[in-house]
Amino acid sequence: MTLRVAVIGIDGSGKSTLARALPMALSAECGVVAGAAGEDFWVFGPDQDHLAPGFHPKGLPHAARLGRACRVLAKRLTGKPALYPYIKLAHMMFQDDAAESVARRYGCAVMVSDCNLILSAIGRASNYQRGATHSGSSRPRSRVEDLTAVLAYLIEGTPLPQESASRLPSLGAAGTITRLARRLGFDGVGLPDVVLFLDLDPAVALDRISARGGPRDRHENLADMTHARETYLTRCTFSMSPAAIIATFSLGPWRPCARTSRLGAPLWATLCWARPRAAPRAVC
Repeated sequence: MTLRVAVIGIDGSGKSTLARALPMALSAECGVVAGAAGEDFWVFGPDQDHLAPGFHPKGLPHAARLGRACRVLAKRLTGKPALYPYIKLAHMMFQDDAAESVARRYGCAVMVSDCNLILSAIGRASNYQRGATHSGSSRPRSRVEDLTAVLAYLIEGTPLPQESASRLPSLGAAGTITRLARRLGFDGVGLPDVVLFLDLDPAVALDRISARGGPRDRHENLADMTHARETYLTRCTFSMSPAAIIATFSLGPWRPCARTSRLGAPLWATLCWARPRAAPRAVC
């Protein structure tokens, strides 16, 4: 059975860098076949690579190509809030579905994904729809029970309690995408076994984003990124499921290429010994 790992965090925290570097390191350190799902799909083995961009000996799922197309389209629609959430969430749904397919097809012991549909919908819904304020004033912060209700809504279709809905941003786009995915039989609606939350000060993250050059997405501002970080931190205070392992890593202004080695022994212990049905625990 594949151990599913999701790397989450605000923009600029280094999710994409870690999601690709970690499987390569895990394969070498633990002697397992490990996959990476993000901008591209990779599968690393102890002795050779099994899948890489342009190298698909066992084929690449259609969902991977659909996810890539949605990713490009979402970038072009960042200034159109009526369309952007649906395309962005569709991108993550296809990516998660493709990750499941690649893991089965190539026999991965571990699959590490850059984000997760459900967790990103929770952490970023405020950015996608209403931002950090509503009608010009700050809105009430969501509570842990609200986030529990969101999980039930997105995974099982359970209606949101009215009190929770009043504190939460609009989840119409996320609800539509997850309902469609369930009806079509996609595997991209679910929670990972392990969550690695990269906690970075939003101001530092914005500096990194600026250093990349190019235009920023509309939610890449201090207010929205601070709110997204707070939502992720609240989300990491309780276990998602009886099997979940949630690891929070507080990061300084490290270079992205140094991230994997700087996380050190706790990360290796969490991933090398965790199993999908392990007892819940948090590593902070």
